[in-house]
Amino acid sequence: MPVDGPAPQERDRRRWRTRRDLGGDFGRLWGAANVSYLGDGVWAAALPLLAASLTTNATLVGLSGSVGSLAWLSVGLISGTLVDRWDRLRVMWIVDCCRLLLLGGLALAVAAGHADIALLLVVGLLLGVGQTLFDTSSQATVPLLVPPDGQKLEKANGRLSLGQTTGEQLVGPSVGGFLFGIAAAVPLAVDAVSFAVSAVVLRGLARRRGPTAPPRQPGRSIRRDIAEGLGWLRRQPTVLALAATVGVTNLGYMASSTMLVLYAKRELGLSSGETA
Repeated sequence: MPVDGPAPQERDRRRWRTRRDLGGDFGRLWGAANVSYLGDGVWAAALPLLAASLTTNATLVGLSGSVGSLAWLSVGLISGTLVDRWDRLRVMWIVDCCRLLLLGGLALAVAAGHADIALLLVVGLLLGVGQTLFDTSSQATVPLLVPPDGQKLEKANGRLSLGQTTGEQLVGPSVGGFLFGIAAAVPLAVDAVSFAVSAVVLRGLARRRGPTAPPRQPGRSIRRDIAEGLGWLRRQPTVLALAATVGVTNLGYMASSTMLVLYAKRELGLSSGETA
């Protein structure tokens, strides 16, 4: 009986050709970025669960879940303009090192019983700021690593976006909830290790590739670049509507999903481990 589509061997050969065509350096970036994206999903799930174990204040618990989105709203534009000035690979591995220290310290505080909601919110905000720098840098680095071919660049961007969505919104939160069920400090410690792995790979890639900072443009200021970007956005009503919709939806989703943690504990009588 004939089988529709290519044979498994042919599919494997196509996947191998795709990896080879996109280049080994992109493969390293893609692997390291996926590890970091997974880590972002883990802490995004673990922080609200930890907050619910520290306080019964619904506002604070909701804030712990949406603090990452607040970072994008508050400093996302600034992060974008800074990435346009800095070495992208250097930004990525330094951000991962900072997130390693933040999560490692929080894991130790939780394990020792010294964590409180204020510490949790500060760490969550800083992690969110780091996420704005890392995600923007990873997307801006792709054209520097992939051969200048429109189809290849499109394929590389698609793979990076797929990994980001999978890690931050699908796999990462599930892993974070599962690990929290073992112990509150476990997802934080595992997450710290994931950022360490990503930092090592990206540091090696940065040394291999050399500086990846774009050429400096004299007379340019951060305020001017942001104003030009906002001006362009206002002239693109479709893009503006999409950006506003995605931003509001993400903020609302994070805040509402965080409330499920309190609902499970208050109304269903579940423990922190069962809630995870």
